[in-house]
Amino acid sequence: MQVTRNTASKYLQMIINTGLVEKVKVGKTNYYFNTRLIDLFLNHNSTEKTSVESIESVLDM
Repeated sequence: MQVTRNTASKYLQMIINTGLVEKVKVGKTNYYFNTRLIDLFLNHNSTEKTSVESIESVLDM
């Protein structure tokens, strides 16, 4: 899928506005992070049960 730089920027900004990712600018480069997912990976304790919403796999449908 090929899109122009402006189109990609527009859609990324929409995703940022929804709170799904955060943008970090380093020099001239923008990096986009899903901080909630990163936090889940870093703070997950396999011996501790938490009430995290489960997401159905599209493969199970």
